[in-house]
Amino acid sequence: MSNSISAYMSRNILLLLLMLLPIFTFTIYKAYQWGSDDSIHYLMALKAEEISQVDTRKRKLQSDSQGSNFRVFDSFDQLPSAFKQSFQQEELQAGEIAVHSKQDAILYLLPYLRQPFENKDQSTTDQDSPFYITHTYIEELDQSPGVNFAELFFLIIVLSIAIAFGLIYRVVWALIKPVKELTKWSQSLSRTNPSNSETAPDLKYDELNEVASQLSQSFSLIQQANEKEKHLLKSLSHELRTPLAITKASLELIEKTEAPFSPKLENKLSKIKRANQSMVSTSETLLWLWADDLEQFTKQDIEIQALLEQLIEANNYLIEHKEVTVSIRCERQCVSADVRLITIILRNLIRNAFQYTEQGVISIQITHSDIIISNPASTDTSNATNEAKLSGLKVYGYGVGLYLVETVCGQQNWPLRIQRKETNFVVTLTI
Repeated sequence: MSNSISAYMSRNILLLLLMLLPIFTFTIYKAYQWGSDDSIHYLMALKAEEISQVDTRKRKLQSDSQGSNFRVFDSFDQLPSAFKQSFQQEELQAGEIAVHSKQDAILYLLPYLRQPFENKDQSTTDQDSPFYITHTYIEELDQSPGVNFAELFFLIIVLSIAIAFGLIYRVVWALIKPVKELTKWSQSLSRTNPSNSETAPDLKYDELNEVASQLSQSFSLIQQANEKEKHLLKSLSHELRTPLAITKASLELIEKTEAPFSPKLENKLSKIKRANQSMVSTSETLLWLWADDLEQFTKQDIEIQALLEQLIEANNYLIEHKEVTVSIRCERQCVSADVRLITIILRNLIRNAFQYTEQGVISIQITHSDIIISNPASTDTSNATNEAKLSGLKVYGYGVGLYLVETVCGQQNWPLRIQRKETNFVVTLTI
């Protein structure tokens, strides 16, 4: 079921229509009955008034009215049996119409008092006793122009449906159109160049205009904050690369000119080299993390096993004093990817595995479609992961390395799965 505003409003309008339709139908039905009863009452009263004014018709009331829609009877006993069975004489009041509905007809009966005349032959009793006018309505025999109730009910349903669809189109479209304009405008906001973003359109409603204004302001603030952070990291990274490059060159020069060294000095120089290498890697990671366009890289065939061996050797110092072994199994020799991206990804994954493994076997497997790195999970890592889950945080492992891996993989549409299988962490990268 759709959760759009238009679908929600359409469902509610149709529901409202279904609720109101029986009420309207009953109201119209009752109004139709009341109108029919009042019309017949009026016509019967006119007929009775006419008859009561003419004393000469007194003895011919019944015979003179046989061919009329209204029949006149001099007394209650002269009424047809259907009327005598449907009405009680004691309950009838002169001048008030009585109505009785049967399965196939509607019976109308109007008692009416005679007008007094200066006639010696007419007794007071006759003047006080009413005569009766009857009318029988049979719908099947009704040939009068117009529509019957069934046709009227059908017309009401059709008209109600037409009104409902008209309301849905009018009201829903009037609300949805500015919402769609707001959505289209929000999608047009440029992430890379906010100055090229379109100004917010007039959305007709004050609430939507306020939302657009707040969205524009928030977007501008976020862009400004991102630009400041991006500029800071880029500047910091570039500023770090110069002294790091000098340090690396100095170390290489010392090794060439001053060798051989004592074991103690050799150990210290190795630590300096590793620290320099770590700083270079971190600086490069920060630069790639804030790269403007990760789609600019070109693919090429990379000898994956040679690259892995190079990265393992570069990070081997992390497991130098641990009971850890590394197992590599390659089912394919080459991987098609950009060498810079795949190097950053594999370097960070290997460093994570080396950093968080205290003992055991780190397995690196290259299948025909995946790169799978599995390492035993240390107790500290497990506790950190559990605490992060409880607090709702995400563990990114060693620094920003794993975050960078997820960012690059997402940009390049490379599926990345990070799982905890029993006592191992398993990272699966599909390339």
